[in-house]
Amino acid sequence: LENFSTRPLSLKSSSPKLLPLCPALVHALQNPADIASNPEWRGRVFEAAVGAHLARLPNTRLFYWRDGRNEVDFVVKRSSQVIGIEVKSGNRIVGNGVEAFREAFKGARGVTLSEPLAIQLLEREPVAGTWEWLSSLAV
Repeated sequence: LENFSTRPLSLKSSSPKLLPLCPALVHALQNPADIASNPEWRGRVFEAAVGAHLARLPNTRLFYWRDGRNEVDFVVKRSSQVIGIEVKSGNRIVGNGVEAFREAFKGARGVTLSEPLAIQLLEREPVAGTWEWLSSLAV
């Protein structure tokens, strides 16, 4: 994924974020049983599954965004609409990446997908209605 920016120079100078479109590939170098015992690994697997799902949404482009210590996991763009998405697995929902993203890009909206909401997303087929559902969550 490319870093989301409205400045063309920033797009070219940032490192891409790798996103396996087949979430099973995340386990290529790690035992799948580690998901239960390693919260950090669980978060990475969960984020990869959500990203692969978002990549399949029709009529959208997928990015990530990072500016210093602020970041959102995914930025979904459809026409002129932009939604920054932070994926959180587990009980800790910390950080202000979504707020910083909305501040940096006026008119953009953001949402933090806790594990229950992310599971709802993953259970949906990536069709046009998914964009509307996601848009209804974003502020």
